Amino acid sequence: MDLKKAVFILFFVFAVAFAKDYSLTNAELTYTINSDGVVHVNERITYSLDGCFHELYLEKPTDLIITDATGYCENAECTFQIDEPEVSVSGARELILSLHSGGCDNTVTAVFDYTIYAIKLYNDTAQFYYKLWGEWWEKPVPLKIKIILPGDVKETTYFIHSFSDFQSSSQGNTILISARQPSQSYLEINLLMPLEWFENQDSNVYYRDDKHSKSDIIKIEEKQLEEQKFWKSLTCVIFLFSLSLVLVPLLAFPTIYYVFGREYLPKEVGYFGEYEREPPSQNTPAEAPFFIEGEFSQNALPATLMQLVYKGYFDILEDKAKNDIILVPGRGKGELKEYEKDLLDYINSKMEKGKLSMKKFKSEVSSSYGFYTWFNDWERKVKKSADVDKYIEYKGYEVAKWVFGAFILMDVLIFFGSSFLVAISPFAFDASMFLSFGAVFGFVVSSILSGIAKIKKIWFARWTKEGRLLNLKWSNFRKYLSDFTLLKERPPSSVRLWDYYMSYAVAFGVAEETLKAMKVVVPAKEMRSSRLYPLYYQPVYFSVMRSSFTPSYSPPSRSSGGYGSIGGFGGGFGGGGGGAR
Repeated sequence: MDLKKAVFILFFVFAVAFAKDYSLTNAELTYTINSDGVVHVNERITYSLDGCFHELYLEKPTDLIITDATGYCENAECTFQIDEPEVSVSGARELILSLHSGGCDNTVTAVFDYTIYAIKLYNDTAQFYYKLWGEWWEKPVPLKIKIILPGDVKETTYFIHSFSDFQSSSQGNTILISARQPSQSYLEINLLMPLEWFENQDSNVYYRDDKHSKSDIIKIEEKQLEEQKFWKSLTCVIFLFSLSLVLVPLLAFPTIYYVFGREYLPKEVGYFGEYEREPPSQNTPAEAPFFIEGEFSQNALPATLMQLVYKGYFDILEDKAKNDIILVPGRGKGELKEYEKDLLDYINSKMEKGKLSMKKFKSEVSSSYGFYTWFNDWERKVKKSADVDKYIEYKGYEVAKWVFGAFILMDVLIFFGSSFLVAISPFAFDASMFLSFGAVFGFVVSSILSGIAKIKKIWFARWTKEGRLLNLKWSNFRKYLSDFTLLKERPPSSVRLWDYYMSYAVAFGVAEETLKAMKVVVPAKEMRSSRLYPLYYQPVYFSVMRSSFTPSYSPPSRSSGGYGSIGGFGGGFGGGGGGAR
């Protein structure tokens, strides 16, 4: 067995060993409220274990008084223990069933029994205000809850608090609640019972409140019911608004283009040509791509270098042993543009003993920060020389910039503002989540569209009539250079003209197509007279030259279970969570 196979097998074994998860397939909870004020709790929670686990546990708030706690497992062997907050894994009080067998890939029912002190006495009522299922659970569960009272349910008033759907019923002395309870969500009851149901009311098992009455509690609950209805209706509106944060920018994109970015039709500028056999203006290969794409071409520099070779400022030599090409000074004369002079001077400054190796230049110079900054400055000079802005109407781009900028700002404000909704009302959670998600996705969409608008200004801007005419002609010249059939049928008249056109083909990114046609049309003997012959003879040198003069440098770029209120959502005793580990 070779090393790679051994490493793969070990990786697979460890991945399988440590990959585990669990789900809760059922939870049945029974709360028995006794007349002595003590509440007996029985929790039967069924775990489906995928992988190996050593503990099933409950987490309970630290200020919840728990007594007489026991537990056992069905379909597995386990022992029960309680870990106090100072030693528990979670920092809460934990009721733990340690698995000795049956903890791997098994369905196990954990049964917990304990009693709690959770009855609060007022002057005219007794209250069981309790989170029957806590928000610390990380898994959803089909939930069934039974509450057994010391008297008839008809003598009580109760309110069930949940942010998800549930069903409830009552008969005799029993209240039944069922729900498909989501993760991290509580189900709570505020149950008001007659005082006379409870004996020994001076016992320390009771909590007391002499400041409030049953009517105070009911008033709070009824107010929250109205508030819940209000937010439920408002949430539908907020959902549609949140959706619009994503959809409106998407619709704005084509709308702005349709209104401001549609180009003049060829007939509107009086142009009916199918192709152009020669450059339609005096613009150099570095400048010409602006009139097609409206932006700078990364091939501008190697195309300009080929122009300098064509004009005789450099000669190309072939180093067959190293599969490299060498630049040496030529005897070129004539007027050059500023950025052409800059490139000429830059290459001459990098020569050693009158020679420049393309491969060495690529490895030592093109990846340097110095070349990166020089190239950016050179690019600015090319753009300035092309002066393409006078041929473009930028109104659409300006509109797009402000529209998407406004959406981005609005998304940021909404995202941070949405968090305050929950502080206003617990029923605003869904609305807050919709706004948050809408703002996040809207921000992403608007940022992407804004980036596209910035990179592709020409998509929202449009050519003036004069600019559109140049755009059509230059596009047709590129079409000519990339069309094998056209080049065969109507080729340039001389090798020198092929050389001249080849620098444009490099700038347009179609050099391979042009070279393919040239090799078919031009006799081999004539091709040898070309100043660019080493590039034609060994096309790999094309890629060497292009990659050498493209910069490769990258610039560095949980809550208490105590009583917090007398009524309303989330103020009840108890709660907690649990899981498997």
